[in-house]
Amino acid sequence: MKKYGHFLFLSLAITATCYAQKNTDSATTKASKEKTYTTYQIESEYSEGGNEGWIRYITKNLNGDIPTQNKAPKGKYVVILRFKVEKDGSIGTVTVDKDPGYGTAEEATRVIKGSPKWIPANQNGRNVISIKKQIVSFIVG
Repeated sequence: MKKYGHFLFLSLAITATCYAQKNTDSATTKASKEKTYTTYQIESEYSEGGNEGWIRYITKNLNGDIPTQNKAPKGKYVVILRFKVEKDGSIGTVTVDKDPGYGTAEEATRVIKGSPKWIPANQNGRNVISIKKQIVSFIVG
């Protein structure tokens, strides 16, 4: 029996929102407050080759046979995720917005969480948290 597990990278990471610390003069405030920005001066970028490097990283590390191994019927399985690029460039929270099942979301999440550091977004000379959106499709044929 032939295995036809493939994946197709559909969308480059898209910035949705970023956060920056809000200036506060209160000496009693220990927790940092976050200010949400919808635009910023410099977008976060994958540190090992930008968008092209990110595609190479996903392609090299994603196991496209996961749905086939989990007995998925023929079809296209689209996973939509969001992830934080922290102020230090590390990957923070990964949220699955669409999970078609068969282990696809877990596999996409594993690859994103294992990513090398990114170059963080920048607003007004300060590194800020950014949210990236990633779409990954698995094809079983």
